[in-house]
Amino acid sequence: MFYKNKLNLIRIYSEFFKKNKKYKLVLAGGLNSKKVLNLIKKLKLDDNVIEIYNPNFNDLKSLYSNAEALIFPSIYEGFGRPIIEAQSLGCPVFTSNLPPINEIGLDTVYYIDPFDPKKSARIINNKIKNKKKIILKAYKNIKRFDEKLISIQLLNYYRKIYKS
Repeated sequence: MFYKNKLNLIRIYSEFFKKNKKYKLVLAGGLNSKKVLNLIKKLKLDDNVIEIYNPNFNDLKSLYSNAEALIFPSIYEGFGRPIIEAQSLGCPVFTSNLPPINEIGLDTVYYIDPFDPKKSARIINNKIKNKKKIILKAYKNIKRFDEKLISIQLLNYYRKIYKS
């Protein structure tokens, strides 16, 4: 899926890795395209990229809980669920400043340029050390997405429409 922007994620990581050799990149999800795999080889990142195919819910929880950050340079999202999942587990998020992602993240994520790997890597390098502040904001943000709260809001919305 091109809109997940995995090619630029690899490029961002490559730039970031130049100054941060201790970090690995975990690609979790569906199978990666040949373009993604070829770019990993071309940039000589084979030993630093871990691929996890179709992780289950417990695997995802473990990944988010143990990650230094979620780097999510997506250029299109229906909702942006990975942002909320990561934030709920104390994982800071670096993501695109594009709708609806920026409506989900507000000021509780770090924004990167999904089309500029060097600039994005600089932002990550500068912000990764001070992540505690953004994690605290994130915990407040995820309260907006509580299932009970959303259910009540939806019910009230339907009542309002019904009365009209």
